[in-house]
Amino acid sequence: MASVPLGWLLGGLYLGVFVSAIARRINGAPYVEGDKIRILVGPYKNRVTDVYEVWTTRNQIRVDLGEEAKKNVTDVFFAEEVSREKNSEDNSLVSRRS
Repeated sequence: MASVPLGWLLGGLYLGVFVSAIARRINGAPYVEGDKIRILVGPYKNRVTDVYEVWTTRNQIRVDLGEEAKKNVTDVFFAEEVSREKNSEDNSLVSRRS
């Protein structure tokens, strides 16, 4: 009987890896230093800022939220928690193609 909940748990974890990878790609990952991003969660939600460090092994980025956040390392977000900001040049190209 215990194998059913264990199967659900392990299956959910396995599926979560794929869903997370898809979410990162939809949101604009992989990110590089200098990218403009919009924060999607937490107290900084909807804030647009720049990436200044990328931790690829952790799927995390550090963004410019000021010196205090940098010092306390509270400027770290998972790649799924941010989205690449489109600049006006990209948007104008899309509208010309339509």
